[in-house]
Amino acid sequence: MTVGKSREERLRELITRGSVIKICGLRELDHAVTAVEAGADLIGFIFAPARRQVSAPVARACIEAAREAANGRDVLAVGVFVDADPEQMTMIAEEAGLDALQLHGQESPESLTALSIPD
Repeated sequence: MTVGKSREERLRELITRGSVIKICGLRELDHAVTAVEAGADLIGFIFAPARRQVSAPVARACIEAAREAANGRDVLAVGVFVDADPEQMTMIAEEAGLDALQLHGQESPESLTALSIPD
């Protein structure tokens, strides 16, 4: 994948490639690094109330560490949300440096139009 492509283009490229590996529920820098070193294409962070919930600053630190360990390989970060407000999801996505959002609630199609992620 090339630098300069949009998040959406990078995600589509991954998906059309065939198999994609996502490791989710990361909260520790060393776990994010290990996931990437093991071949993960996507690293996931849970922002919904859950045992593995993480804050945006912690996710950003994990994402930065994982990308540094990726040695130039493109690794995309996914935020998992459940019934969150679109403004809140956008704010967290920007603060954490997410590339994509994974929604697991009752979000309406109308609420999704308010999201600016992916760009």
